[in-house]
Amino acid sequence: MRYWLNRSYKIPVAGYLLRMATAVWNLPVIINNLKGYQASTDARLAGKADRDSLDELRRILEGTPAGESAAEARLLGAMYMSFEDRFRGPREEIKRRQGVYLPAIAGVAPVNGTFSLLDLGCGRGEWLELLKEKGCLAKGVDVNGVAVRQCRERGLDVVEADCLEYLRGIARNSLDAVTGFHLIEHLPFKAVVALFDEALAALKSGGMIILETPNPTNILVSAYDFYRDPGHLRPLHPDTVDFLAENRGFVRTGAYFVVDEGRDLTLIKSTDWPLNDITDYIRAPRDFALIAYKP
Repeated sequence: MRYWLNRSYKIPVAGYLLRMATAVWNLPVIINNLKGYQASTDARLAGKADRDSLDELRRILEGTPAGESAAEARLLGAMYMSFEDRFRGPREEIKRRQGVYLPAIAGVAPVNGTFSLLDLGCGRGEWLELLKEKGCLAKGVDVNGVAVRQCRERGLDVVEADCLEYLRGIARNSLDAVTGFHLIEHLPFKAVVALFDEALAALKSGGMIILETPNPTNILVSAYDFYRDPGHLRPLHPDTVDFLAENRGFVRTGAYFVVDEGRDLTLIKSTDWPLNDITDYIRAPRDFALIAYKP
């Protein structure tokens, strides 16, 4: 039925009228989805920031930092961590969602058990903690000193540095995987291109890169939710990120929507998601990931 309906959309004039009729028919569903999204947003806005971040803010405000610039950097770092705690979601929920990438990581893990992964912009360290729980030790890097300290308190191996600069210092052909969750939307376009270049140089042959970012195909994300984070520059289209990976030398590239239905998460090629009417754009998953490999 869906197949024939999609074909009918392509009929001149009649297809347009049929598409409009379908949109009107689906209007109650769209309105309910919008109400549900608004309720979810209001619930997140009503939540309180994590106590650890508030304590960090209090320590900074009551302390006597050595220099003004250092104090400002720490204050902003602590403020952003409070922001993350309020709007990103609980640690266990983020780890649950990131678990969808574990099979891909297992696919490149060497037989001898040694594995080298670098997580760029590791933030609160949920991904590193999940890997550690699965017996895979990895290193993270983040420019936010408050985030780095919180990760270290959890026993995670994290370095405070600019992600791109640190990646440039990595030995060539030494990493099995490079990951970055909700990072590239914070970077200028030239930096995104440079990230692909440096990651390709640092990876071993057969190594992989995973970059997750908000999905602008979901119109609620691209028109509203994306701009909540003051550090976001612009949404990146799945086709664009996939093209960049291929253009910079990666193979087996693909942009995948992160489909979350109940407790089960799956990855579906972005090109396999139907985009025939406005309902499809509202239902589209909120995140997508670029997965690619070094030849």
